[in-house]
Amino acid sequence: VIAMFLPLARQIRNVGAFIGTVVGIGVLAGLGYIAFGLVSGEADIDRWASGKLMDAGDVRAGNILELIRVFSITPTAWVVGLGFNAFSAVCNDLGQGYSHCTFVDVLCELGIPAFGVLMAMLWTVYKSGRRLFERFRDDPIDRAAVATLLAMVFYQILIANKEGNLWASVNLFMYCIVISRLEVRTRGEGALAADEEGYEEWAATEAAGHEHAEPALPAGARA
Repeated sequence: VIAMFLPLARQIRNVGAFIGTVVGIGVLAGLGYIAFGLVSGEADIDRWASGKLMDAGDVRAGNILELIRVFSITPTAWVVGLGFNAFSAVCNDLGQGYSHCTFVDVLCELGIPAFGVLMAMLWTVYKSGRRLFERFRDDPIDRAAVATLLAMVFYQILIANKEGNLWASVNLFMYCIVISRLEVRTRGEGALAADEEGYEEWAATEAAGHEHAEPALPAGARA
């Protein structure tokens, strides 16, 4: 996520420096992983072993497929959903309380109309984020702030569909609301800046015109 949004946070003037920064972040991540192995207990290390990760991925894929299967054979659920937190009831034999995928939870537990609302919300956030970036792309401080917010939304989407659930994806919706409201509250700033710049140019032109203007002659001298 950092490598994806770093070019948005700052204009890249040196490609080599950017690549070096990304490599440096990767090295720091590798060192952090090594340090984690040195200070963590055996149970924590075992959890992040490659075999455990593959097993966890298979379990979560099974969660998703099972919930979608029950949803697909229940026509009324296509409209109204299976019900909030239905996974714990219809898929209880899997031994887990939720599917680990918020988007699938919305589709299967709340129905296709609710899933459409979620997609419309994300599309609105995308458009708002794009407008914010275009509005502040020439301001290095605000540009970095907007890029950070966009990165957090993208990260929360990944988390929501990796280990999230419908009743605990608060951060995702919070960042979406922040971006949308920020775009609405700053809509006039671009026009205001343009007006101020135009006024400054007009004032400078007027001042230059007065400096080069010939002094007015008295009425008697004109004759």
